[in-house]
Amino acid sequence: MTHLMTTYSPTILYSAEDGTGNGNAGNGGEEAANGAGEGAEGVSGQEEHGGDSTGLYRPEGLDEAFHGETDQETIDKLMAGISDAKPVLPEDITGYDYSPSDELKDYFEEKDDPILNAAKSAALKHGIAPDVFQNFINDTFGDPVAQGLIAPAYDPKKEMDTLANMLGGDAKVAEKAINDAEAVAGNIAQTLKLPEGAGAFFQGMAETAPGVMIIRAVQGLAKERGIPLGGNDAGASSHFSKEQLENLGADPRINPSSGKYDAELRKKYDASFQALYGE
Repeated sequence: MTHLMTTYSPTILYSAEDGTGNGNAGNGGEEAANGAGEGAEGVSGQEEHGGDSTGLYRPEGLDEAFHGETDQETIDKLMAGISDAKPVLPEDITGYDYSPSDELKDYFEEKDDPILNAAKSAALKHGIAPDVFQNFINDTFGDPVAQGLIAPAYDPKKEMDTLANMLGGDAKVAEKAINDAEAVAGNIAQTLKLPEGAGAFFQGMAETAPGVMIIRAVQGLAKERGIPLGGNDAGASSHFSKEQLENLGADPRINPSSGKYDAELRKKYDASFQALYGE
């Protein structure tokens, strides 16, 4: 009996009255063990879902700077951080100031440049703050310009100087060549009945030095074949033809109020009109 008591005493609850055991001690042990297990599982669950040993909620990856002593304090710190990170935007695009870098000043020298205004509208729409707008534009266009991916900005003076060098003359020679090329390009567009877009493209060639040289080459070829195109051809005969007069009707060189006014051309225009119509 002593041996049995010694062996089974941890699992048998003895009755003080009859010395028999009912086994409840074993059940109590299991309940205690289960309780301990549930407690451990609870702590593990807290840690798995963002909690810590204190029982406070800590989202995974949350910087310690936002840890509060209570959940409420953590939320307050997060809201303050969100408020500080939110950019302050202007009411409209006039709130964006921009000073181009040296590499881009030829591209965005006009204050109301349409491309720059489009960029400002996009910045306002997508929440780009004014204090970072300048660096954003310079970095966006700087490398493409440096790599030659964007065509050089149009510079009238540079084109004039280049043309003068091509013609072996000065600025006055270049200016007259440009005026002639504009007239010839317009006449060619009308003579060939080019669509509006094609005609405008051809006339736009007269704004560049290479374009003027191409137009002059076409003009020379046409002259060899007896096709008058205006420009230098205007002085080839004593009077303009009816078609030439019609083509010159909107030419700024015959308009005294135009900066391109050519007194000699206007004189010949008037004489030709008189000869054809007697008025």
